[in-house]
Amino acid sequence: MSLNFRHWKITPGVWVLVAVAALAAVLVLVTIRPPGPDVLARVNGEDITKQDVDEFIERQSKWYGVNQATEQALDQLIVEKLLYWEAEREGYLLTSEEAEQELVTRLALTGNTTAELKAALQADGLSYDEYLRDLPRHLAIENYLDDTVEIPEITQ
Repeated sequence: MSLNFRHWKITPGVWVLVAVAALAAVLVLVTIRPPGPDVLARVNGEDITKQDVDEFIERQSKWYGVNQATEQALDQLIVEKLLYWEAEREGYLLTSEEAEQELVTRLALTGNTTAELKAALQADGLSYDEYLRDLPRHLAIENYLDDTVEIPEITQ
């Protein structure tokens, strides 16, 4: 059994939220002090460096088979930081233990095991520990979006 991370569903409501967040990001990026030479953006006082963007591009390529331009990756990082900031502000943060328990629950619902996930990650050249490290952040954003984005009913 192979787990495929390239086909996670993205709803129209998420795309609308991403567009709004990207617009908000442009407004947030105006800061008092100019960024250093390796700082590409600053969101709520937190720097996004060229190295952050390069690592994001590498992860996107590994996880989803997507190759992005630096500008697109930077936009996505800005949106992710803004969404995480909102999730944190609204109390959606999870501990590492809570996130791992959520992962185990989701795997069980799909009929998969942690061992199968580890094997699938390893086959794709990915680290389970890295996956777990990023999981609380991604789940916080996902839970925040699930509770706050109203997805319109699609009709003919």
